[in-house]
Amino acid sequence: MPPRLISIAATAAHHGPTVLHDDADYRTVARHAPDLDEYGILDHARAGAPRSGLRR
Repeated sequence: MPPRLISIAATAAHHGPTVLHDDADYRTVARHAPDLDEYGILDHARAGAPRSGLRR
């Protein structure tokens, strides 16, 4: 995992915002850092949720 991602994860865990991501790195960190709140956008897309507000 690149150091910049570790810094983002540590900052988010300390200050509380949710990390919105599209890779497995944050999910891996979240398994070992219970203070990190992460949300995978690909998980949301695979669940068939509507993509409100996004039009092409």
